[in-house]
Amino acid sequence: MALNPFFKREKPITSSSFSKRVQRIANKHFG
Repeated sequence: MALNPFFKREKPITSSSFSKRVQRIANKHFG
């Protein structure tokens, strides 16, 4: 939930590779 605004803000300039990297980092922190 806390990352929602971040993703919303970065969405226009995010690429699939960047999104995947962020997801992996999030998994490391929250998984």
